[in-house]
Amino acid sequence: MKKRSIATILVLAALPLFLGVSGGTPSSAGYRFAFESAPYAETVIGWMLGNGLEKAVESVQVSAASRDQVASYFRVMARRLRPSAPGPDSSSETTSQAVSLLNNSPAPDPDLEQMKPAVERRIQQQVASALVRDGVVFRVGASDLLFPPVLFRFASLPNLLVVSPRSHIERLTTVLLTPNLEGADAEKLEGAIDSEGYAALVTPIGGLGVYPSMVPENADPRWTARTVAHEWSHQFFALRPLGWRYAFGSERDERMVIVNETAAEIVGREVGDRVYSEDYGGDISSSPFISPRDKTFRDAMRDIRSGVDVLLAAGKVDEAESYMEQSRQLLVKRGYNLRKLNQAYFAFNGSYTDEVAIGGSVGDDIAARIHTLRDRYSTLGDFVWAISSLGSYDQFLAMTSAGK
Repeated sequence: MKKRSIATILVLAALPLFLGVSGGTPSSAGYRFAFESAPYAETVIGWMLGNGLEKAVESVQVSAASRDQVASYFRVMARRLRPSAPGPDSSSETTSQAVSLLNNSPAPDPDLEQMKPAVERRIQQQVASALVRDGVVFRVGASDLLFPPVLFRFASLPNLLVVSPRSHIERLTTVLLTPNLEGADAEKLEGAIDSEGYAALVTPIGGLGVYPSMVPENADPRWTARTVAHEWSHQFFALRPLGWRYAFGSERDERMVIVNETAAEIVGREVGDRVYSEDYGGDISSSPFISPRDKTFRDAMRDIRSGVDVLLAAGKVDEAESYMEQSRQLLVKRGYNLRKLNQAYFAFNGSYTDEVAIGGSVGDDIAARIHTLRDRYSTLGDFVWAISSLGSYDQFLAMTSAGK
């Protein structure tokens, strides 16, 4: 067996122990804030091991759900999740006493819980089939190998603590927190870190690329397929130069975080839309995710981010923070449920430049370069192999500047 093959197998074996877990030594910021968050911290290692074993058993004992059964599952979920939890597009007003965090899923339904393994297996097969057809595979002799296998679980996701310096926007560290964190506890933790001269934010997340991936319960098969493919992309990238340091929580170049997330967004969108169109007969001619109201919010956030960048570059930290708070209050008055707006908010959301255009001028440039790079390749697989080979931002610039 080739050394590269042995190394790949060893990496995959170790990956569940590290994916999604912030790295750091006792002298690092990551370790420091993980220690301060200890009363609320969430470890996913036990979850991964337990669900990994369950997935192995299900692969033998559970048959994939039919298309009609999957459709029925999402219809039932739609009824259970109505009205939806507050979010950026909610008209409810945010107050410090009513914090819209956190993954407040309804109580488990025994019938739905029984359906889940079969539904998950069907979606896994659909996403895997689309990835193979798109060429996102390893070549092993004359065969195509999808590696790692697509595995996910509908689950209550942890919340995430994001810490940024005040002087500039940077994802300094992240810490996973318990899914059932109370709003008062979240604000207490944020306040403690803010008092030390940092900007902190506790936020829900839309998926977690541990193995198996964690995907929140929802009523949208298109969004689910996109999210499963997105999180799988991080697992694939972790076996390649692009994602190795990111998977271990040791990527220190925020620009490469943006490259990783934007590439995963592209894979998630293309694969998820293929599944939605071919397996569910869905119309993908227009996006269901960006309403006029959403666009208004994103345009406002882009403008706010530009203003914040100018103020921080001039060393006007207090002015930048005052500007963000005034802007947040105006958005709340317009009906947007925005609990907190600070450097950590932009550090987290600005990494997802393919969908949320608040990454600043650097994020905008990265997103444009990646989309131009995608257009060079006739298949998604060729694009994924090309971009996942990049281990530094200089390499990214060289690849995306070629042919300009």
